[in-house]
Amino acid sequence: MTFVGKILVVVQVLLSIFFMAFAIAVFTVQKSWQDEFNETVTELSKKEVELVDTNAEFSQYRSDKTDEVKLAERRANTAEASKTILERQMEVLQRQRDTARTERDNQTALAKSAGEEAKSWREELKVQRTANDKLHVTVDDLRKQTREREDKIFNQGTKIRSIAARHIKSLEEAAFLKKVVRLHDLETDPNIIDRMLNPPVVEGEVWNTQRARKRGNLDLVEITIGSDDGLVKGHILFVYRTSGSGKYLGKIKLVNVTPDRAVGTVVERAKNGIIQRGDNVTTKLIF
Repeated sequence: MTFVGKILVVVQVLLSIFFMAFAIAVFTVQKSWQDEFNETVTELSKKEVELVDTNAEFSQYRSDKTDEVKLAERRANTAEASKTILERQMEVLQRQRDTARTERDNQTALAKSAGEEAKSWREELKVQRTANDKLHVTVDDLRKQTREREDKIFNQGTKIRSIAARHIKSLEEAAFLKKVVRLHDLETDPNIIDRMLNPPVVEGEVWNTQRARKRGNLDLVEITIGSDDGLVKGHILFVYRTSGSGKYLGKIKLVNVTPDRAVGTVVERAKNGIIQRGDNVTTKLIF
């Protein structure tokens, strides 16, 4: 074998060793990536299982909380019941308490074999007893409030009876005053009284006069205006004369009123004043 052939043989051997090492390295790296991939897939599967479990726990938690919310709503609605409902609830709770005591005694007999269960029952009885005590306090408060309200109602009734008695007395006094007013031939209608106190400003003339035949009687004067002009019985009118320099003649008080006529008595007479047909009358004399 020549020297060149030996060199080629050596080179071939070296290349074979090199390629063999390269193949081993590639195989090693490929195996490492495969293992890591398998581990990742396994971990992902575990996470998916955990996710499913977590979703299930969340669903159960949400369901429990929903039930608790509904229970709280029912308790809130129950809390708005009246005193009668509370008393009935108290009776029911008393029966439940008696039943619970009986069950507690039975559970005490089985305490050796069910200690934890008996302990749970005792805790529940404590809660029920506390609730029962609270209900007793609430019932006592409601009874106290009821008594206070009954006292207020009684006091109000006394005041109402007193006011009613004063009202009846006022009605009797008003009826008596009306009788007195009618006895003196006075008006009782508030509207007529208001018109008497506030007569309209009207003017008319003397239509006729009648002198008293007997001493002490009043002279009568008939005028040309009446109720259509706003006059009522009791109005005071002034009599005056416009002819010449004008003259005040006196006052008359109406005793009879018709739609277009009225008759009054002379209640004040001017000195040397003689009322005659054609003289003027008015409810408001302006000097």
